[in-house]
Amino acid sequence: MKHWPIALLSLLACRDSISDFDSLPINIQYLDTNMATMRLEIDGNVKSALIDTLSPLTMEHNLEEGRKDTEVLVMGNTSQGWQSRAAFTSADVWQYALCDAANCNAGETGSFPVEAILGADLLSKNALRFSDQEVTIVPDVVGNSEDRAKRCDAVFSKTMFGGGQLAIADTVIKYTGRRPTVGACLAYNEDPTKLDADEQGVDLTLVIASAVPKTMIGQSAYLRYRNYVGATNAPDVDTLPTAAVSLYGNQYNVALATLPKLALVGQLSDFRGPCWERTANITQRQGNGRCLQGIVCPCDEGELSCRAGAVAQFDKTFDVYVVPDTIPILATVRNELGALTSQVDGLLATGDLQGTVFELDYPNNRVVLACDDANPNCEVFPQIITKGEVSALAQCDSP
Repeated sequence: MKHWPIALLSLLACRDSISDFDSLPINIQYLDTNMATMRLEIDGNVKSALIDTLSPLTMEHNLEEGRKDTEVLVMGNTSQGWQSRAAFTSADVWQYALCDAANCNAGETGSFPVEAILGADLLSKNALRFSDQEVTIVPDVVGNSEDRAKRCDAVFSKTMFGGGQLAIADTVIKYTGRRPTVGACLAYNEDPTKLDADEQGVDLTLVIASAVPKTMIGQSAYLRYRNYVGATNAPDVDTLPTAAVSLYGNQYNVALATLPKLALVGQLSDFRGPCWERTANITQRQGNGRCLQGIVCPCDEGELSCRAGAVAQFDKTFDVYVVPDTIPILATVRNELGALTSQVDGLLATGDLQGTVFELDYPNNRVVLACDDANPNCEVFPQIITKGEVSALAQCDSP
């Protein structure tokens, strides 16, 4: 698939509480943790930290709760060692017990010490561009959705959900919706054109999470997948192997499963789920802007063309955690987003999106994704707004 690169901003302007940052990417290290790990300097002290798109606040591990109004430096790993790449001035850093112990560790082996978290309160003032081992802070993502589609990017609009309040150190902190949420189609069918809606795959709603080692789905979502592919192709959840995983210093027992191909899907209709939305995109491409005769058309009854959301699909297997639906890290997100979007089925680990360039565009409430040219398992079908766009986007379907 072709991807038409856009010019990267060489000089990043200041926004809100960011006073200074350079144009070089900030090195992040997935290593064996598969989490976005880096370093922060808080009050002159360098802390090992997580970039955490799930955390509404920036926090420093401390068993005694409190608040600092201070400068936070985001460090990048360079040939000269760790150096400042971004400075947040007058930033609220909340001192909070990330775990019950003096020292918190995270990862499958619990090998990464978590001393601080860079949360969405600071992240959301700008946009984040993730690529393999790097993240770049930019004022926002250039190009409107139509322009990015013509560059063969997948644009997922209206993705930031949530909002609520937390109480720390006798202070109630209110926060707005900052949790990047996308629809997904699990075990999607390669050629969906002659299939009914219930034969397209398993619909999921996933929240993008940069501080979990692997993609995580609840047991109810796994059961739907098992019912779809058949018991002979997916073990009973009680027979799956298990492991202990450390998240923010707290131990969780999780089941381990390997799931097949996954597609992320934008939503441009009120009645189609992610898998049926994917079919709407693909069938119109095959018919040069309209559903061909003899196929089941996902458009409104009697219509042969319609709007369809973007698709980014990954033709590979994913090793995932299967967890009880009541596990705190999942239940908290589900409860917060429950009234605003479809029930959250799991967390999509950013480490599982390596081999792409994806952008969390907080200012414009969207996620933008492109496949690396060297990634043969990733394919993007941009959104379709009008019939005429299909011909213009045909370039995106060529090798």
